[in-house]
Amino acid sequence: MVMAGIPAGGFIGELMIITLYGFPATALPIIQIIGTVIDPPATTVNAVGDQASSMMVARILDGKDWMDRTEDDHDSVP
Repeated sequence: MVMAGIPAGGFIGELMIITLYGFPATALPIIQIIGTVIDPPATTVNAVGDQASSMMVARILDGKDWMDRTEDDHDSVP
């Protein structure tokens, strides 16, 4: 995993792809353009996936009514 979950964080990964697969250095601008187009949706999917995963974990750990509990109720959960 070389692509980071931060905006424009995949440039290092793109450089690694060029180096590892032996592409010429002239391929960097093309790969950079593709990365620039793909980066915002990929970051969005990453952020939404993190949130959905954390909500699933909360549901499993705290039970069905985990969103309806107050702070006092969370302190008493085993």
